[in-house]
Amino acid sequence: MVTRWSLLFWFAALFNLLVGLPMVLAPDMAAGMMGLPPPSPDYVLPLRMLGACILVFGLSYVLIARDLDRMRPVIWLNIAGKLSVVALTAHAALGAGVPQDTIMAAGGDLLFVAAFLACLARRPAPRADSP
Repeated sequence: MVTRWSLLFWFAALFNLLVGLPMVLAPDMAAGMMGLPPPSPDYVLPLRMLGACILVFGLSYVLIARDLDRMRPVIWLNIAGKLSVVALTAHAALGAGVPQDTIMAAGGDLLFVAAFLACLARRPAPRADSP
C-alpha cells in the first residue's frame, strides 16, 4: 500500500538518483550543478565515488519505501548520513566560500532529516508478535 511516508522515500530515492547519477557519469556537469568548476583529473574519481555512495543511499530509500516497518532502523542510518552532509557543509561554510548551490543542497538534506524524523515519530513502530 502506498502511503504518504512511502511516497516520501520514493521521492528521496529519485532525488538521490538525480544527484548521484550525474556525479558518476558526468562529473564535470555535476560540478557545474553544484556551482563548482570542473574537477581536476585528481578529483574525478572521488567525485564519482561520492556519487556512487549517494546512489547506494538512494537504493536504501527504495527498500524503505517498499517496506517501512521492516526497514525502519535503516531510516536512522539515512538521518545520520544526511546530518553528516549538513555538518560538513556548515563547517566548510564557516571557513571558506561555499557555493550557494552546495548550501542549498545541504538545506534540502536538512529538510529530508525533518521529514524522516516526522515519519519515525508519527508512524509507530510495529509491535512484535507475542508467542
